[in-house]
Amino acid sequence: MADVKEKAQKKRIFPWFMGIYAVVILIAMALGLNYLHGYLQSYEQSLPYNTTDAYLQTLTSDYICQKASDVLTQIDTSIQTKEEALAAMKSALTEPITFYKRVNESTDTKIVYTLRSGKQAIGSFQIEPAPEENQGFYSWIVTGESFDLSFLLEDGFSVTVPHDALVTVNDKTLTEQHITETGIPYSSLKDFYDEYDLPTMTTYTVGRHLGSVTTEITDAAGNSIDPNAEQSVLLDNCTDQEKTALDTIADKFISGYIHFTSQTNNDLYGNLERACAHTVPGGALEKRLRDAARGLNWVSDRLVTIKSIDISQYVAAGNGKYICKVTYIVETHDITGTVESESNLSVVFAQTAAGLKAEGMISE
Repeated sequence: MADVKEKAQKKRIFPWFMGIYAVVILIAMALGLNYLHGYLQSYEQSLPYNTTDAYLQTLTSDYICQKASDVLTQIDTSIQTKEEALAAMKSALTEPITFYKRVNESTDTKIVYTLRSGKQAIGSFQIEPAPEENQGFYSWIVTGESFDLSFLLEDGFSVTVPHDALVTVNDKTLTEQHITETGIPYSSLKDFYDEYDLPTMTTYTVGRHLGSVTTEITDAAGNSIDPNAEQSVLLDNCTDQEKTALDTIADKFISGYIHFTSQTNNDLYGNLERACAHTVPGGALEKRLRDAARGLNWVSDRLVTIKSIDISQYVAAGNGKYICKVTYIVETHDITGTVESESNLSVVFAQTAAGLKAEGMISE
């Protein structure tokens, strides 16, 4: 009877024991899995890409511009405000930020990366193991960063314009503080500055700026000027009426001058008087022609045909004086055939009581 009771009691204890055993096993497995999960998590966190990916999330354009703000100290704030410069900086950061490892600078305990916006390098950062380990692993932390947007810096520039022109850069009119040289002569008028009050050029210079800037040059009337235009265009300050009058006197004087120097019809003094009729009476040019006549006595008719007489530059020099660039083409006929030649003159015309007359002339 006692054996039966003992067996019955054992049967009742066994399920309880198995249940407790199973619970213990489950708890051990849970603890093991939890430890394994923590271990794997610590391992994953120890991988560099977790740190780099998290770091990239912090790189907004505002953050980068703030860190690279030293570039703002290098701009010419008279032509570009800091707000405009910041806008230029942000415009360079519109493409996705990426990075690549600098293999030559990286070690087992330090990894250096270059940061790029699109294909443009904008800085760098480095990561190193944290000082404290976690389950035998060391996570990585950012230990240094630098940003450089100096590639946006454009060099300052100079522009030489007519002395009375207005120069604006980014809608800001340049002032005397930007002038680096004044009284620059036009090369086409270099022989006349000692005697006449002629226009000159002025050079404006601006400093460095971020990105591109807009530059506009206008004359006193607000008309756009191309600083690279020919000097004849920049110097053109005559009215259409003045140009018509100058065309007329130039044609008359140059025709007379050509016939005089070519001894047309072997009429030396007749040609001389016809040429002098278009010069300032008693002036230096008339005297020069009369002196030249003495050396033409031995010259015979060169059989010259005038093909064209053109003015390429009109400059009002003040006080009724005008300086013109004149080009004429002639054909000379002799026993060997016909030769075409081109000559260039700078001629000064003066307003007299009898109208415009030639006052001076320089061959080029």
